[in-house]
Amino acid sequence: SPDDVSPAEIFLGKPRVKEGQEVRFKCKVVDVRTRRVYVLLCKNGATVRTAGLEQSKDDIEFLIDKVTVEDSGMYTCSYTVEEHAACGNVTGRNSIALEVVGSRLQNAAIQSPRTNVAKGEDIELTCSISEYVEPSTLHMYLLKNGDNKLSNALYNKSHTRFSIKNVTQEDAGIYSCVYTSKAYGTREADGQRSILIRVYVTVEDSGLYTCIYTVEEHAACGNVTGRNSFPLEVAGEILPAKITATQSSLGEGEDLTLTCSTTVNQSCAEVYVYLCLKEIGKISRTVTCSINLITETFLLTNVKLEDSGNYSCVYSTSNHSLSEVNKTGENIVHIQVHVTVEDSGLYTCSYTVEEHASCGNVTGNNSIPLEVVGEILPAKITAAQSSLRQGENLTLTCSTTVNQSCAEVYVYLCLNGIGKISRTVTCSINLVTETFLLTNVKQEDSGNYSCVYSTSNHSLSEVNKTGGNTVRINVTYSITPDEGKTAVIIPLLVVAAALVLGMFVIHKYRDTITLRLCRNPATRPVAGEPGNSTTITYAKVQKRKDVKIDNPDASVVAAVHSFDSSGAAPAVYSLVMHCEEKTELPKDCNAEGHNTAKQVARNDMYAHYSTQVDYN
Repeated sequence: SPDDVSPAEIFLGKPRVKEGQEVRFKCKVVDVRTRRVYVLLCKNGATVRTAGLEQSKDDIEFLIDKVTVEDSGMYTCSYTVEEHAACGNVTGRNSIALEVVGSRLQNAAIQSPRTNVAKGEDIELTCSISEYVEPSTLHMYLLKNGDNKLSNALYNKSHTRFSIKNVTQEDAGIYSCVYTSKAYGTREADGQRSILIRVYVTVEDSGLYTCIYTVEEHAACGNVTGRNSFPLEVAGEILPAKITATQSSLGEGEDLTLTCSTTVNQSCAEVYVYLCLKEIGKISRTVTCSINLITETFLLTNVKLEDSGNYSCVYSTSNHSLSEVNKTGENIVHIQVHVTVEDSGLYTCSYTVEEHASCGNVTGNNSIPLEVVGEILPAKITAAQSSLRQGENLTLTCSTTVNQSCAEVYVYLCLNGIGKISRTVTCSINLVTETFLLTNVKQEDSGNYSCVYSTSNHSLSEVNKTGGNTVRINVTYSITPDEGKTAVIIPLLVVAAALVLGMFVIHKYRDTITLRLCRNPATRPVAGEPGNSTTITYAKVQKRKDVKIDNPDASVVAAVHSFDSSGAAPAVYSLVMHCEEKTELPKDCNAEGHNTAKQVARNDMYAHYSTQVDYN
């Protein structure tokens, strides 16, 4: 009988062979035996070979000579003390897939979005070819337990889908896919890559069951009852749902809203939705199953620290107790409940044999103070203007909604992320609004302003956060009337002083000037020549009161002494060579000497000429 069959281990050297080769399976019995047993080689749950195994041995080999494609499948080993027993539903300790590659049938891959379906539901299976196949018409077979169940023809495609509608218990089994270039009969195909599809009963299958018999094949039970009856209660499977949360962090005493949603594919009258904390049912709700899309909202009021954790949602068509609900939903959200300022205080510990006793006036062996500092939270800011002049007034307004229970709220106006001004506001209503007036603003008041708040009083240096939004304030510099007058008068005074100083210098050094001529000999006047109106280019002017000339000619000396800077008539310049250490002038300044001096002066880049005025 099947109850006497026990699992054994199976081994295979090559799981993929060509058609016509031999395959050797080895089955090993690891259990302690006291007698001879019979080892069964099973393929897809059916007995293929049977052989006796003596007590002194623990393994046996099965040889399949010249395998064909039909030998492909899932192999296991089992053993029994009965010689003609069958594999039945007993599975081996392990299983090995044998793939025989032949010229006719080829294995294809099979996929399904789920392997557990309820009776009456639909399931879709996809068969695909991973290897390259020459373009042609192929035949794809969906197999159930090795038998052809459905087939599709595909042209130049690598996959096809098979749908099984309104499944029943008979549709449960091992499914696989094969393909070929020609059509085969219903029992000539056998796939190797397979998946197990389970069809389970639903709540509607609950009831009182009996058995009767008749000689008629299609007779009905009618009112006949069996010799006995058995009640069957089918509990709906607990299935995952999706969860969303309005927030993930909140303080003790606040309220938390969580929403569960799912699509129900089963026919039902009611659905039971469960909110789970740490994979254990926390709250359940009954929802009418009138539409497929189910949405249920859970409100947790006045949450505590122990409400922190991972939340998820599941549902079922049966009503389970919360202790039975120990599954995780489709996704999870982590909720963190943190302490608030109200939790500050002096804490002690005491004990008693009474379960519900209170602390009373008993104090512990020691005590520990706990100070909870309120978190700095963002607020909204608005400004009456964004650009103003120095000396004007600026109005900024901070507003926020306070969800915590508190007596006071501290509102902070921040400039460039640093606290600038703080205000204390009574926390009588949730909506808090505070206006800040900055008078006589300066350029350093320009920057990005924002607002934050806290239920604890922080120093401005501790406030280094940015609010929910920022406003940019620009303060421009503005000149006052007095500053404008000063800016005009001072430059005028400077110009006047410069003019007076220039006139004084001109008057003091008006007697004699010395001109330094350009080095270009072509533009230099020649020493000793009579006065003319030649234009003189010069680079330096300096005063020259006394002009001394070695061995002067009388006419030259007279010309020098006749210099008069006070004359109003235009002056015509006559140039006379001045003897310097770099210019060698002959002792007697005759015509030949003048010519020699002229030549020397032209070649000497350092020559100096003294000017004297000669009135013609």
